[in-house]
Amino acid sequence: MPSSANDSESRQRSIWLILGGAIGIGGSLIAAAVVAGLAVLAYFQGGEAAALGPGIQAISLVAAGVLGLPLLYWAAHGSNRPARRIHWAVGPLAGMMFFGGLALGGFAFSRGTAQWVLGPVAHLMAAGGPVVFTAFLALRQGPILSNRRGWGHFLGGLWAAPPIALILELLALIPAAVLVFLGLAASERGLSVLQAMAAADLTSDSDFNQLLSGLLSEPVVLGVAIAFLAAVVPLIEESVKSVSIWPVIQRRPSVGQAFLGGVLAGSGYALFESLLLAQPGADWVSSMVARAGTPLIHAFGTGLVSWGLIEAIVNRRPLRLLALYLTAVGFHGIWNFTALAVALSGFSLEVGAGVISPAGAGLVALAGLLVLLSLSAVALVGIVALPRWLARR
Repeated sequence: MPSSANDSESRQRSIWLILGGAIGIGGSLIAAAVVAGLAVLAYFQGGEAAALGPGIQAISLVAAGVLGLPLLYWAAHGSNRPARRIHWAVGPLAGMMFFGGLALGGFAFSRGTAQWVLGPVAHLMAAGGPVVFTAFLALRQGPILSNRRGWGHFLGGLWAAPPIALILELLALIPAAVLVFLGLAASERGLSVLQAMAAADLTSDSDFNQLLSGLLSEPVVLGVAIAFLAAVVPLIEESVKSVSIWPVIQRRPSVGQAFLGGVLAGSGYALFESLLLAQPGADWVSSMVARAGTPLIHAFGTGLVSWGLIEAIVNRRPLRLLALYLTAVGFHGIWNFTALAVALSGFSLEVGAGVISPAGAGLVALAGLLVLLSLSAVALVGIVALPRWLARR
């Protein structure tokens, strides 16, 4: 292709990236303003403690918007030339970022000291550390992408995939809720649970825990919750997390480039979840530690699906896409199921719920922790080893 045609295509891609970056930054700031409004409302209703959670979420959304500035820079001034290999020091710095954030957040939230100042900084550090480390693993081993393509994949996972997945999951919740309602209405015990839901004061922690214990003791509720989190959510999320790969398929990237792009997109998706899901308070440190392996799981799964897309569309191997997609869904589903089991065991021990017996709760928690660590280890090995293997194909 003539050089002028290449230059024209490059400029066109830069324009689209600048437009996408501007939309992403603007959307993040608008979302931050909405959540900040909710924080103000929570402050007038419940005081500073009630406003802290949405306040940190609003600051996190601003940070998510600021991450778009490098994309604007590289789209305007960059080129398609490969970037340099990421420096080895980024890995240790990511670890320092994570553990430093945990220490800072533990101090701020446990003592109630300067929570509005130290809390957001700690949350951004603890959420970002594992994401930076995951991206570092792939960028050290995989093919070298241009800066603008790398940032485009990452921000597609951070900005575009979460709202698409959220909308689809909310739609999927409708039939799930109907199924739960019909299942409860079919028995006298279930009807009593529905009546308790109608009469419960959800602002009271004791009433809420009692209601939740009653709901989770019903087989239909527990069954639908497991099916939704361990099957429906992975099916949806593994379908949309690779959204930033779709626009480059026509350029026929290698399977290694697709896998790396998927890892970056999955890392962006994991960052969004970590920024918005954890709540400040006594359990903040344990929540952030529990989420430390999530970037590996999201990145590995998205990398597999992105690899599969190239196999199906470019290499005409649709069965390989199906196999890789189902592998990612299964991996994600086992992670969600195990995390749910660990959460239920902790809930049973905390409030004396009849979901899991006290004797079995500790065993479930220990076994679940080992499973989560094993899944994280497999994902880590995959992120490191697969780029090398794919490069030799």
